[in-house]
Amino acid sequence: FIAHSFPNAKEDVYYYIGKERDDTLPVTLSSFSLTQSGISTVRITWVTQSETNIMGYYIYRATQSDLNTASNLNYLIPATNSSQLQIYTYTDQVISNNIYYYWLEIVDYDGYNSFYGPAVIEINDNGNQTPSIPVKAGFYSFAPNPFDSGTKIFYGIPSKSPVLMQVYNIKGQKIRTLLNETKDSGNYNLFWDGRDEKGNLLANGNYILRLFASGSSWTKKITILH
Repeated sequence: FIAHSFPNAKEDVYYYIGKERDDTLPVTLSSFSLTQSGISTVRITWVTQSETNIMGYYIYRATQSDLNTASNLNYLIPATNSSQLQIYTYTDQVISNNIYYYWLEIVDYDGYNSFYGPAVIEINDNGNQTPSIPVKAGFYSFAPNPFDSGTKIFYGIPSKSPVLMQVYNIKGQKIRTLLNETKDSGNYNLFWDGRDEKGNLLANGNYILRLFASGSSWTKKITILH
């Protein structure tokens, strides 16, 4: 592995590059985890299987599960945009005997951003950690809905499993597969640009989103309005 430091970061920042396989994987971000290292130190680690057109990453921290209350912790951590496995690590100094929520923001060169999290950790002064990750199963928010040029889909996976998310028209015909990969338990979001499998913009109207994971399925209506 190769370690790099970023001198302009607010905290110590390192990323490690290791060759795992040569082919490009469909999964971009495969994990986002927290570890207590010391009495008042949190080590944030995220792993990408492949990166394309990604500018970099920001980390946010709050003391409640509300992204609107979170504070940005770092300057932009550059992405490597590699088809090989990448491991990034960020170290945060906190106050002991508190519960902290962390989000990872992914920013691409097209101006889009997405958030991954929250991951939660309880920091004790004895150096032990008690992680707790509340998960909202299924779809729980679209922003916006109705939408014109794109919407962010928020969803939760109750347990590690293959995840399939697809878009259908009101006739029941499949329009596009948005997601088809295995994910760990957690809350996620993804951006949909309102296009079909061939990249064509969809017409105004109602569409159906279907999510299959952990032996369950969820359905939500979403509206395109140009």
